[in-house]
Amino acid sequence: ELRRDAYFHCIALAHRELSVDNLHGALRFLEKCPEDLRGWEYHYLMRLCRVDPVVLRDKTVNCVAFSPHGKRLVSAGGDGIIRIRNSRTGAVLQSFAARSGAVVSVVFHRDGKHLATLGADRKVKVWDLTATNQAVFSEPCNAIRKLGTACTVAFSHDGRQLAAGSEGAVSIWDWKNHQLLHNLPGHNFHSVPVAFS
Repeated sequence: ELRRDAYFHCIALAHRELSVDNLHGALRFLEKCPEDLRGWEYHYLMRLCRVDPVVLRDKTVNCVAFSPHGKRLVSAGGDGIIRIRNSRTGAVLQSFAARSGAVVSVVFHRDGKHLATLGADRKVKVWDLTATNQAVFSEPCNAIRKLGTACTVAFSHDGRQLAAGSEGAVSIWDWKNHQLLHNLPGHNFHSVPVAFS
């Protein structure tokens, strides 16, 4: 009887983890279920844990990023088009032309309402997704992609600062006030990827 109670407790915990989109947590609880007690509820939850891959069939994809809650996926590539998709189905929810030429990096802001892009037009931009996809920030950035290296863009965890790696430097802005805060020297020969700790 105790084993059976423990089994149903694990099933309930796995269901709870799935309800908050914690696949790893759900699988952890399902693994604890004794094999001889695994019934329809176990197999049902295991089916829910199987995630079909989302295949992006764009002509070129240079970069992808998930929204803060993981429900949307943004992709950008050589055609300069930003595509925001449902991360589970791949259906395009929104798309717009970010620039002429390729986009080499894209990232969501923590509010989920803004995107930052870095492109072959050598500009870093922040886009307002609630205002008909308007660029609310645009600054020059010597970003090019060559020999397999990549420039990247990143928001700070509080969302106030924006960093962009480029040829030979990392630039950091207070993007809402359009103020350059730092220009840090990078590598002389390669593009510089960036991330905030």
